This record gives sequence, C-alpha cells and structure tokens, in this order.
Amino acid sequence: MNPESTPQVTDKEDTAIDSRSQLRAILTCIGIGVGALLGAGVWMAPGYILLYLIQGEVTSQAGILIETISLLFGAASIYYIYLKWGNKYDDSIEIEIPNRKTVAIVIGGIISLILMGFAIEQVTQLFGITSSDHGIYKLATAEGSEIPPAFFLLMAGLSIVVVGPAEELIYRGVIQKYLYNIFTRKRAIAITSVIFSLVHIPAYLTGEVGSVIVALVSVLFLSVVLGGIYSYTENLAAPVLIHGFYNAILFVLLYIELAGLI
Repeated sequence: MNPESTPQVTDKEDTAIDSRSQLRAILTCIGIGVGALLGAGVWMAPGYILLYLIQGEVTSQAGILIETISLLFGAASIYYIYLKWGNKYDDSIEIEIPNRKTVAIVIGGIISLILMGFAIEQVTQLFGITSSDHGIYKLATAEGSEIPPAFFLLMAGLSIVVVGPAEELIYRGVIQKYLYNIFTRKRAIAITSVIFSLVHIPAYLTGEVGSVIVALVSVLFLSVVLGGIYSYTENLAAPVLIHGFYNAILFVLLYIELAGLI
C-alpha cells in the first residue's frame, strides 16, 4: 500500500477526538455523582416505609438517620455498578493505614477546613451576604424542633464511619481517579469539586439563590482541599478522615449550641 494513500488524522481531528473524550468523561462522572445521590434515595424508600409501618410515623431524627445510612448503601451500589460495567481503567482503591506523615496531613487538613470556613463566613458577613444553612441544621434549629441535642453526637460518629467513607469513595476514589486518565490532576480536582458542590444543591436549598450559591462555593473549596490532599497522599484514608472528622466537629458544635453550653 502506498503510504501516501493511508488516511492521516489531522491535528484538528485529533483535538476533536480529545474534546469528545473529555466531554464523555465529564458526563460519565456527573452520572456517577448523581447516581450515588439517586442510589441513596432508592435505599431510603424501604427504610421510610418499614419505619412507618412499624411506628406509624417517621420522626425528623429517624429520617436523618435513614438518609445518612442510605448514603453508604447508595455509594456502595454505584461503586459496584461502576466496577461491573463502567470502569475502563484501574479499579483499585488507593487506601492504606495512615503513617505519621499522613496523620499530620489529616490534622492539618481538618484545621485548614475549619479556618477556611471561618474566613469564608467573615468575608460573606463583610459584604452582607448570608450562606444557606444545611437542611439538617435548619431542622435542628427550627422553632419547636423535637430533635434532642444529644442526637447530633450520634451524627458526629456517623460522619466519621458513614458520611466520610461514602462520599470520598465516590468523589475521590472513583470520580477524581477516573478523571486522571483524561485530564491533568489539577483539572481532575477542579472538575470533581464542581460536581461535588452541585450534587449538594438539595442539601442547601433552605435559603435564597444567592445564599445557596455562597454555601456551594464553600463546599467547592472543601472539595478542592480534599482532592488536593488525596492527590498528594495517594491514600483515600486521608480525605476520608478529614471529611469525616470535619463534619463531626460541626455536629459537636451544633450539639453545644443546642444544649446551651455556650
């Protein structure tokens, strides 16, 4: 065959192929993120139905517990589906027992998130902007709320053993790692963080549009920190622990507020 007659892929066509691959990767990861959210919803339904049949009602704290535990089942379900049908790359989970260096990074990450949250709050107050409250906080502080303060100590524990592992498995262990194969690590972290923040929209639909946007920006920054630490340590345990303990601290502070200890 004449070499000159062999079809050649031009730079323009190559760019188009890359663009399509990138778009497919982003849409795939959006699907994984939304799928985890919907998966949790699917698992919530039997929990609500069973509890209603037993007790005749579903209290606010019972609903929060069902939704929290369902996060883990939803994440596990989507992860199984991803491994079975959607994964084209490395399916290993980069997780190991943290060494001293990783523990130090975890502590530093938690402190960084606390300081970042405080800084964002100060900046928003300076400009007269309010951040939308998480739905759980709204329920806890609503007038006439029957949720006992001690319940949020339980939620602190669940943040460490359920919420942190479930969300980090999906967003760092699957989505961010999947995007490494298509994008640079910085872009993978950025895209993952945008998806992470957008999926949290339902949790923060407790205020006006501007307040919701402020809350989502805070979630975005949190995700960037978690993604950066996962990229640096290549150990999923680091973001899992940071995420879990950071949320746990917020629940402990909520308990202190509701119990009138400050």
